Amino acid sequence: MSQFGSAPGGQGIQIHDFSPGVSETGLFWTVPVAPETVVFDDALDSVSLRIPSLDMPDAFNLGNSLAEGPTVPGNVGFEVVWTATGPAAPVRSDAHGFAGEFRKARATVAWSGRTEQSRYESDTAEGSKTVFAFVGRERNGVFLR
Repeated sequence: MSQFGSAPGGQGIQIHDFSPGVSETGLFWTVPVAPETVVFDDALDSVSLRIPSLDMPDAFNLGNSLAEGPTVPGNVGFEVVWTATGPAAPVRSDAHGFAGEFRKARATVAWSGRTEQSRYESDTAEGSKTVFAFVGRERNGVFLR
């Protein structure tokens, strides 16, 4: 069985890398999203990020993506839902200028990606296995008081 992005036979050769590229500041794997794509309640019992369609070039592999090599047009869609499973716990580091309250959570993800030549789709969100997830609020910089 081959893994997503691997050549047939599961040899681990990456053949797709949907990535927005590297910004002028050096930031990568990050794009601005519309505020309405992120939904949460004040208690942070649940947080969701839903983007049904986002144009995203396919750079074929990580090295090519980071080197800003050739790409083909692509599109991705995804839904990530974090559901809190524990109480809020405070975290603070004055040395790093950071404070927040965080709750352990379960995360589910459904994802799809396509180019003109190929289409990929994850299993359903319900089949997701959470390894590590938290929801919370943080303060830093001038907001750390």
